[in-house]
Amino acid sequence: MVGAASSTSLILSALREKILTERERNKKNTTAAAIIYRKEIVALASNDVNKTHPLQGKYSRTPDAIYLHAEIAALAKFLRRRDVGDLSKSTLYIARLKANGDWGNAKPCPGCARAIRAFGIKEIIYT
Repeated sequence: MVGAASSTSLILSALREKILTERERNKKNTTAAAIIYRKEIVALASNDVNKTHPLQGKYSRTPDAIYLHAEIAALAKFLRRRDVGDLSKSTLYIARLKANGDWGNAKPCPGCARAIRAFGIKEIIYT
């Protein structure tokens, strides 16, 4: 999903929808991330226990035993659409949805936090 996102509530709705859609395929899906650039969702992704990515391995403490986190998946999608320099002007939203439908703490893990810093994202909002 790529499109306009002028408010936090619209972004959280997109994140909830992404989690719920992916949860139908994989019950373990709980987290999604969106990167907003110039009021537009440029990248929307969720965690995937069946995939990994070279970026995940690069920033993770245990690169051979880690699944693809939403933050890294969103970074990879963003970089396919925009220049890396645009990340410093972007906002990263991260959300975790509990089984009961309430928002949970989605603070990035240490590996994802390293990647976020390395790519220059300055504004991070998480549930």
